[in-house]
Amino acid sequence: MKGGIAAMVAALVALHETEALEAGAVSLAVVVDEEMESIGAEHLMRSGIVADGAIIGEPTDNRLTLGHKGLEWIEIELIGKAAHGSMPQAGINANVAAARFVQQVQDRLIPRLQSRSHPLLGAPTINFGTIRGGDQPSTVAAT
Repeated sequence: MKGGIAAMVAALVALHETEALEAGAVSLAVVVDEEMESIGAEHLMRSGIVADGAIIGEPTDNRLTLGHKGLEWIEIELIGKAAHGSMPQAGINANVAAARFVQQVQDRLIPRLQSRSHPLLGAPTINFGTIRGGDQPSTVAAT
């Protein structure tokens, strides 16, 4: 996002140098950690900042975009029962449960979300970005 930040800083400098802003105030908020936990955006929201609008410097193929779908991080832990890989019947495989869960979301929930389409933003989306499970290849995954 260095390009977006540079463009916003240049716009603020131009506003200041040309005295083009006749009323109001402009603030620049450059937040960190957008791709992982959004701690910068969370801090900004908790700070109590109030604005009439916002410009987000996210690349959009040079198209103006009015809106944002938002984001929710959800962590799901499925608990199984460990067993040796030679006796999987003695365990409960959390990886298999995770695969079944993902398939249920794909088959049942995502089609329902398509009916909730927003005129500008489209339908809500779900992404399974990371799945972790098991300790080693020779055991049934307990988590």
